[in-house]
Amino acid sequence: MRLEARGNRRRSQWVASVQMVDATAYRGQRMRLRGYLRADDVDSGGLWVRVDGILEGMYAMLALDNSEDRRVEGTRDWDVRDIVVDIPPEGITILLGAMITGDGELWVDDLTFEPVADDVPLTTEPEVVVTDQPYERPLGVFPTPTNMDFEREMEDPMESDR
Repeated sequence: MRLEARGNRRRSQWVASVQMVDATAYRGQRMRLRGYLRADDVDSGGLWVRVDGILEGMYAMLALDNSEDRRVEGTRDWDVRDIVVDIPPEGITILLGAMITGDGELWVDDLTFEPVADDVPLTTEPEVVVTDQPYERPLGVFPTPTNMDFEREMEDPMESDR
């Protein structure tokens, strides 16, 4: 997969890929997103994972790691990158992908999403954010991660939800 961002004059502008996965099968597990990244003139880039769910009857972001403290910058050859997060029992949807903040090109290949032992350290401490909005399951949620090696043409998940 290739992401490209051009004309983002501020580092607050970003582009991201996302795949949404049902969190049910992963609840209570420590999971690792691992993949190969290559960069060309990237301001800031990397993998990202977010876990959404329900706390106190409202939508909550239960975990977020956007690799900001381990970002890819500049031009780099292929390198393995990891994100390790816990999937809380309240998790409903896992969002995973890659992102660029600012400008550049980022290539991503051979992603895996797999359980790891509890002694594998988290890559960032979870920060829970509860909103004042009810949770609504988004369209396009896959039952498990799909086409993580980017070798197949993707089906449109929006079509299966209609």
